[in-house]
Amino acid sequence: MLSRSSIRWILAAWILFPTTASGMLERTVAGMGPLGPQDVTTRRPGEPAAPMNSIDPERGQIIWHNHLTDAIHQSTSISIASGCLAAGTYLNPPEEAELIPLWGDGTPDWVCPGTDFRVAASRFGDVIAGVDKRADGVMLYKWHSDSSTPDWTFLIRSSSVGGARALVVSPDASTIALLVTMWDPGNVRLYLFDPASSTPTAIYDAPEGTFPRNIDITADGRYIAFIAAADAYVYDRDAQSVRWSGGMGGSNDPIAISGDGTYLAYGWTSFYLREWTGSAYTPGWSISGGDFWVRSCRFSLDSGTLVVGWYDHNTHLENRIELYDLPLSSPLWTYPYTPGSGEYQDIPCEIAITADGGYAAVASWGDARNTNPEIHVFERRSSNPVLTVDTPGSMFSVDIAQTEGGGVYVAACGKHVHANEQGRGGDLYSILVTDPSAVRDRPPVAHDLVLRVQPSVCASEAEIDFMLPEASQPCVRIYSPTGRLACSLEHGWLDAGEHHWTWRGRLSPGRYWLQLHAGSRSTSRPILVTR
Repeated sequence: MLSRSSIRWILAAWILFPTTASGMLERTVAGMGPLGPQDVTTRRPGEPAAPMNSIDPERGQIIWHNHLTDAIHQSTSISIASGCLAAGTYLNPPEEAELIPLWGDGTPDWVCPGTDFRVAASRFGDVIAGVDKRADGVMLYKWHSDSSTPDWTFLIRSSSVGGARALVVSPDASTIALLVTMWDPGNVRLYLFDPASSTPTAIYDAPEGTFPRNIDITADGRYIAFIAAADAYVYDRDAQSVRWSGGMGGSNDPIAISGDGTYLAYGWTSFYLREWTGSAYTPGWSISGGDFWVRSCRFSLDSGTLVVGWYDHNTHLENRIELYDLPLSSPLWTYPYTPGSGEYQDIPCEIAITADGGYAAVASWGDARNTNPEIHVFERRSSNPVLTVDTPGSMFSVDIAQTEGGGVYVAACGKHVHANEQGRGGDLYSILVTDPSAVRDRPPVAHDLVLRVQPSVCASEAEIDFMLPEASQPCVRIYSPTGRLACSLEHGWLDAGEHHWTWRGRLSPGRYWLQLHAGSRSTSRPILVTR
């Protein structure tokens, strides 16, 4: 679990180390003040004026923007535990994995040279992983934030990386999962590792041959979902066997598993949600998109929120984002992008969600006329974007994470020209979104009963902050995933105002609900307990 000292370190001024990256780098730095609504990108001659970035100074800022003139950024991932983002580049020098503080001027703490890097980082632990495509196969690297020297490497000969999202690290830092294609005999293979060792803890060969797609992992790293050919798989790390597999009706792009493993989602021409019933992931609900097909989907770690990205498969020039309050099948809201124009296709390439589902970020390709910004950040409660960032080309990867202090960080990266356009160059962004509920001088609303839990994903300890509208005898009850009362926290009479409790307990992993009772009022919040 993230300590208070580490949070203070993240939010304090950063100590920057000299970079070893190539000199082919341009940086735009926000400096001490936030950026207002403005276009911080560049455009090629003859291009139309781009939409203005919608960044309210009260809601966020672009902290820094790194531009590589030749290499392309293809993946990024945030580690709140280290206060950094990891990024991977390919195509031209500098071909490397990078670790860069979220706050600062974009100078890497370290880089590791390679050929074609994709990276992943643990949300709540100091585990960074990278996979490098080489002529003789793929090399898996495991680092921690203090050194560019790998803790270990693992070479998989005669193999290639499977799918756009082939590498994940579980949020609790217990498991690294890698999906590859083996050239001989030609099959999809899943590798699992404990970050402490380069010896695989499990190796699984899918029977459906080649064509691996994406991969996802639960909060505690036990269940790994992936696609091979036209089948979906959920692998159980502890049992070292397939928990479930089934045909999807087509070779789809997206697959996602909820933080507690309850829900499985995938889709293409239609979207499908399945729910674990004790022996199988049985069909829950499905949605036909009509002219819109599914390109991306993601669950929050607390398993309460689902975001789905659709694109118009006829024109490839219009995206649609939907947010669901699980297990309901009707979206809480829908956000339609403005239809684009030109010959280049636009898709919602990747989606990321904070652990509690409070915020979601979407990275898209954009269209030839640059109609829509390529980075959108939403709050769960509204379809109106909190902020957008217009980039010169296409965004391939995005991640989002929230600190205990309330700050929401977004990392996004991609190609400096459109994905469908020949060209070079990469862009990498570090963005801060301000959570109004976390602003210290925000006056409390006297009539509200307020409950906050930090972090929303924990092992055995959580900080519970609540505000009473009037003097009362509050009680916090914690309910298990099956709805049974697991434990309760009680207190005598407390005055109206803000109060703080620290909960320490041992509960089985799963999604729990904390319910605050005070007089005739009650409110609740989800929490995901990991092992």
